[in-house]
Amino acid sequence: MDVDKVNNSIGLFYGRKTVSSNSAEGDNITFNRYCNAYEPEQHCLSIFAQLLACRQVASGGGRCYKVDTEMFLDDTPKQAVLIKLCHIFCTVVVTLIAAAISRIITQKMSSMLRCRHWLKFFIEFILITLPSVISVNIANAYVEHFGCLALVVFCAIICWKKCDQYVLDREFEFGRRPQVFTLLRATISYLTVLCILAIDFENFPKFFRKTHRYGASLMDTGIGLFVFSMGIVSQRLQKPSHLNRLLLPVGCILTLGLLRTTVLALIDYRQDEREYGVHWNAFFTLGFTKLIGTFLSAVARSDGQLLLLGLFVLGTHEIALQSGLQLFVMDSNIPRDTFATANREGLCSLPGFVALYIVSVYFGKHFQTRETLTFSDLKKILKSLIIGICVTSFSVVLSVMTVGIARVTCNVGYVVWILNIAAGVSLLYIAVFDLALDTIWPSSPKMAGHSDRDGCCILSNHMHTRVPLIMEAVNYNGLTFFLVANLLTGAVNIYLKPEERNDAESIFILMVYMFLTTTAMFILYKFKLRIA
Repeated sequence: MDVDKVNNSIGLFYGRKTVSSNSAEGDNITFNRYCNAYEPEQHCLSIFAQLLACRQVASGGGRCYKVDTEMFLDDTPKQAVLIKLCHIFCTVVVTLIAAAISRIITQKMSSMLRCRHWLKFFIEFILITLPSVISVNIANAYVEHFGCLALVVFCAIICWKKCDQYVLDREFEFGRRPQVFTLLRATISYLTVLCILAIDFENFPKFFRKTHRYGASLMDTGIGLFVFSMGIVSQRLQKPSHLNRLLLPVGCILTLGLLRTTVLALIDYRQDEREYGVHWNAFFTLGFTKLIGTFLSAVARSDGQLLLLGLFVLGTHEIALQSGLQLFVMDSNIPRDTFATANREGLCSLPGFVALYIVSVYFGKHFQTRETLTFSDLKKILKSLIIGICVTSFSVVLSVMTVGIARVTCNVGYVVWILNIAAGVSLLYIAVFDLALDTIWPSSPKMAGHSDRDGCCILSNHMHTRVPLIMEAVNYNGLTFFLVANLLTGAVNIYLKPEERNDAESIFILMVYMFLTTTAMFILYKFKLRIA
C-alpha cells in the first residue's frame, strides 16, 4: 500500500514539495507534509497513520515533517517538565504542613480552646490559610525550602519523642471514613477555591495557569483531584436501589452546571472556550463523570475488579486519542459550529475522567477497613501505597517522555499524574497525622465528649475532632464551598479589579475571601447542616 492510498483511505490532506539538498551531488530530497494546521478545511493524520506513511517514504529516500508540532507534544524540555511536577507537589504539601502545625498548636492549647470553638476556628484559619496563600504567589519560589525545613523538624520531633517505640503498640482508628480522606478532600477543596481567585492577581505564577494543549500546571490539578476526592468516598453500584443515592447529588451538580452556563450566556460573559468548550463547564464534567462511572462500576463483580475496569477504560481512551481524537480536540482551526465541536474539550476528556473516577473508587475501598488497625495492618496499607506511588511515578516519567500530559484530553499521562499526587499526599498525611501526631499528642473525640458533660459546654462530639476543625467543616460541604467561592470570585473580579492590585493588597483580599468562604462552611458544620 503506497502513501497516497493511506491518505486517501481516511480522507486527509497530503502534500509534497521538493527542495534542494546541501549535499555535494545536489540531489533533491522529498518532504511529505502530513499535518496542515493552517488550512481550516484540512486535517491531520493520526499518529499511527503518520508512522506508517513516514516509514514508507523514508524507505524511498524521503523525509517527513509536521507543520504544527506543538499539537502533538509539549516542546518544553522533559527534565524541566519533571522539575515542574515536583514543584507543584511541593506547593500542595505546604497546606499539609500548615494543617499539621495547626493540629500541634491547637492540641497544646486544648484546655483553653475546649469550649471556644470560634477561637479555635480563627487560630486554625490563620495557621492554615496564610501559608497556603503566600505559597501560591509571593513565596512560591521557596516552597521546596519550606518543605525541607519541615521535614527536618518533623524527623527531630519523632526522634525526640521516641515516636517509633510507641507506635508499635498502639491501635489506629480508620473505619469507613479514615481521617486521611477528610484531610485529603479538604486540602483539594481548599487549594482549588484559593487558586480560582489567586489566578486573577498579577503575582500568581504564570506557569501555574491552565494549559490548553500539553503541559502541567497547578491549576490543571483542580478538576482531576476533585474527581479523585469524589471517587474515594463513592460506592460501587451493586443494587438497583443504590441509584436513589446517585440521582440527588448528580442532579444537583448538573443543575449547577446548567445554571452557570445560562447565567454566563445572559450576562454575555465570554469564558475561555479552550478549557471545556463553549457551553460545557467543570460541573458538567463532575456530574457526568459520577453518573457514567457509577453505572460502569456495576460491570465489576467485586471491588478488586474496579482497578482493571478503570485501566481498561483509560487504555481505550488513550488509543482513541492517539488515533486522531486528540487532534480533533486541539486543532484551533476546527470551527465550533455544532454542539460536539463547540464542546469537544469537555466531551472528549470525559472517558479519561471516568477512568480516573473508577480507579479512585478502588483506591477508597482499599482504605476502608475495620474500625481499628494494628501497626502490622497499617504497614500493609502503607506498603501498597508506596508501591502505588512508585508505579505512578514511573508512569508519569514515561508519559512525559512519550505521550505527554494533557488535561484538556485527560490522557493517560494526566490520569497517572493525578493519582501520583493523591497517593503521595495520602502517604504523607498518614505518616504525619496517624503515625506521628496521634501517637505523640493523641486526641480522642470520646475524651472531648466527657469534657462537655462536665458542664463546660454543651455541644455535640462533631465539634471535637482529630482533624483541624476548619478542614472538617470544608469537607462537610465541599461542593457548597466551591459554589460560594465561585460567587465571591465573580464579585471580586467585578468590583475590586484584582489584576491592578499589588502584593500586599492581593494577600489581604485573598485572606478576606478565604475567611468569608470558610466561615460560611464553619457555621453550616456547627449546626450540622449539610447542603452538598
